[in-house]
Formats: sequence, C-alpha cells, structure tokens
Amino acid sequence: MTKRRRILHADKIIQNVIHVFCLLMFLQLKDYYTVASNPLLLYSTASDIRVADMSKFPKVNTISKGLQQGSAVDFLHRRDLICWSDQTAELIQCMNYNETYSGEKVRIVSEGLITPTGIAIDWYTNKIYWTDGETNRIEVISIDQKYRKVLFWSEVDLARAIAVVPKEGLMFWTDWGEVPKIERAGMNGDPSTRKVIVKDEIFWPNGITVDYDNNLIYWVDAKLQFVDVIDYNGLKKKRIVKEGLEYPYALAFFQNKLFWTDWKTWAIHTWDIAAGGPIKELIKSDPVPVDIKMYDG
Repeated sequence: MTKRRRILHADKIIQNVIHVFCLLMFLQLKDYYTVASNPLLLYSTASDIRVADMSKFPKVNTISKGLQQGSAVDFLHRRDLICWSDQTAELIQCMNYNETYSGEKVRIVSEGLITPTGIAIDWYTNKIYWTDGETNRIEVISIDQKYRKVLFWSEVDLARAIAVVPKEGLMFWTDWGEVPKIERAGMNGDPSTRKVIVKDEIFWPNGITVDYDNNLIYWVDAKLQFVDVIDYNGLKKKRIVKEGLEYPYALAFFQNKLFWTDWKTWAIHTWDIAAGGPIKELIKSDPVPVDIKMYDG
C-alpha cells in the first residue's frame, strides 16, 4: 500500500470513528442509548442502614448497625456521605461511605427533635432538611452544623416525608394529620411561597419523590393504596399504580422506575413507569424496610 493510500485509509477510519461517536451522542440525547451506570439502593431498617448494589443484585451490605429506631435516610453523593434519622435516639447522624469504606458516625442533630420521620439533603448547599411529627416543625441545618433554622411550624400537624428541588429552591412534604395534604414551599422558609398542592383524594400521604428531569412529584398513599404523580404546582395529576400495594411507606424514583418499601409485605418493590408495571418484589427484608433512596454509584 502506497503512502498516499495509507493516509486515505487512516482518514476514512477516523471519519468512521467520529460518525459512530456522533451517533452514540445523538442516541443518548434521545434516550435510546444510555451510559452504563451502577445503581445503588440505599435503605434503612429499624436497626441498621443497608445498601444493595443493583448490578450485583441481590447482594446487600449492611453499612451501619446499632440503630435504636432507624427512620429516614438520604445521601450526598459528591461527598460520599450517608445520613439518617433515629427516632428513639432522637438524632440525625451522617457517615462517609464509598462501597469499600464506612467511616465513623457523626452526630449532626441531637437536640430539639423528637420524631424525625423524613430527611432530604440539599446537595447544592450541603444542608439537611427534616420533618418532625412530634415537634410539628420543618427544619434545616448545615452539615457543618454552623447554621440551623426552623422553617415552618404553624399548621404543620404530622409532617412525614420531605423532598427538595435545589435547582428551583423548592421543597415538598406530606402531612397525614387531621387535614391530610401535600405542601410546597421555598427552601428558604419564606411563608409567601407556601402552598397546599394536594388536598383531595388523600388520606395517609406517605413517601414522596422527585423526577427532576420532568419536574414531577410522585407520592404514595398508605391508606388508599395508590401512587399518584403531579407537577410542581399540583396539576396534571395522574394515577400511576392503582392496585397491588399493601402498606407502602417510602418512595423513590430512579431511571423511570419507582421503588417503595412496604410495611405489610416486609419488602421493597418496583414499578416500571414506561411499561406500566407490573409490581415486582426486589428484596425481602428483616427487619421491615423503612426509608429508601436510589442513586448512581
């Protein structure tokens, strides 16, 4: 092969490589092709915190033990931080975890809380938001503990789960008190931003989760046994899971699938939104699974 032909041949190979790369990028943008991920399922029980590597499923690792009554759980991915609440111990703790290493437990909140049933981490500003069904408050604290504020306390009855949307500066929470509802407010606690977005067809609003790409909120009702979806304004409501739930507690959204814990089946279940189901059981847990989060490891 002459030198000129070798150059032309190499040029053609480069053009083909560029063509394939552009095609893959196009397909990824269109959601026909996705980069391989390592989904991790993080969940709490009354006595410990566990992580299930979905790529090595059903491998489940217990990463923290000795909880008195484990409740809510969340993560701060860029700092390899796992945080959770303990209702009996009346505290919120965090520790470093990166699949190969579990650090020491660090107390973030140990005073002024009684029943912290929900927590949500703002990954923009490194703050933890939480609900307390006994103090009837929604509060926030910086992870370095230099800042703490009570955001809402009036007309908060039995606030349960909480979710945040840092990009929009919004937070959402469920309340299954005498007047069950789902509320939305600014993460800064501005009372003028507070709004009830669900007040009908609701009894025991439990877990709540966010689809950040499509600006949607999914929530589950433990008494009426369904999963609904709404937009950030409480509009475009749609029933997603209509039957087959027993006592759903916590809810998570990841890659167009829903995951929830069920206190009656003692299991974690999933639902493919695009396929329209069916409900699949992922993990049987003893003790019963409590809160749940999904993230890409």
